[in-house]
Amino acid sequence: MEAFDQPWKKALEGRVGAHWGWFDRHREAKFPLVGAMSPNPLWKGQASLSAILALLPLVFFLAYATNIKRTGRLVFTVLIQAASSLLVWTLFLPLTGGLTTAGVLVWALLLPAQGLLLVVVLTNGLEMTEMLWVQRWRRHFTAREP
Repeated sequence: MEAFDQPWKKALEGRVGAHWGWFDRHREAKFPLVGAMSPNPLWKGQASLSAILALLPLVFFLAYATNIKRTGRLVFTVLIQAASSLLVWTLFLPLTGGLTTAGVLVWALLLPAQGLLLVVVLTNGLEMTEMLWVQRWRRHFTAREP
């Protein structure tokens, strides 16, 4: 992040690097630096949808997690809710983010990939939870004779 845009950096860093400042090249603020922030009018619907989407995985996990300590159950339920919130935020992005037509096309192409990445995060999170917070091991491995 820079204080001012530096158009000469376009050759080195591309368009993004040239416009990385808080102020444009004419020293005008790009965003208001004082005053109220603009609220998201859809936040209640987004929060409700996020909670509803997380409900079924939470119920399945808590029914399955009888061998996981309370801390592990809490950590993984928070991870489920975070993944659900991220998914809902991404789904609402065309309505709240002011995307252009090209932005919506890219969003539509990348949405399935993000869904798959969230599945990977949840799978790895479940494996981590089962390893770190197990109450009793189901299998016991003994050392073999040398």
